Amino acid sequence: MLFGATGYTGGRTAEAMARRGLAPVLAGRDPAKLAALAARLGGLETARADVTDVGSVRALVGGEDVLVSTVGPFAQLGGAALAAVVGAGRPTWTRPGSRRSSARCSSCRGPRPSAAGPR
Repeated sequence: MLFGATGYTGGRTAEAMARRGLAPVLAGRDPAKLAALAARLGGLETARADVTDVGSVRALVGGEDVLVSTVGPFAQLGGAALAAVVGAGRPTWTRPGSRRSSARCSSCRGPRPSAAGPR
């Protein structure tokens, strides 16, 4: 699941993932932009979610999903993605070098990542 797929960083991330043979579900708030990006990358699946609506982001995450969020700035807008992942009982990770987001992440009550990595 790639959240924020239609932004600059999200688009570049989607392209890199597709080049590596991955097929992420592209998620964001603008269905038209999502559809255009999905078509350009070979018909990937899309899902609508808005960073201001935690419920819409939470609906993206389930089972063994991995949520990659390119929504930013993370310190201001990353809370919905973090809450969704923790709410789904998934291990959390935040980008290196981000003290503010790391502090938020360390205060969450979710399972710790295992040494074996993601399932």
